[in-house]
Amino acid sequence: MTDQSGLTRRTFARRFVTATGRRPMDHVHRIRIEKARDLIEHSDTALEDVGYQVGYEDPAFFRRLFRRTTGMTPASYRRKYAGIGTGAAAAR
Repeated sequence: MTDQSGLTRRTFARRFVTATGRRPMDHVHRIRIEKARDLIEHSDTALEDVGYQVGYEDPAFFRRLFRRTTGMTPASYRRKYAGIGTGAAAAR
């Protein structure tokens, strides 16, 4: 992001926080977790692979971040929300 903005890392981070209220990496994490939630809800992809697909190489870090963001583990999230909007839940 800093390369595209043409700003130094510090200036970019300061302006980003001023504009959005959160740090740039927190924003990136939120986008990745939203994508992970979508994958968990609408696919049967293994949870570790979901983490890889959204950019996390460490499954433990992905699980911790997912839980901190959503309030539940990826497995709990899948049990609760899998198949929403796809009709798969009605087939169960």
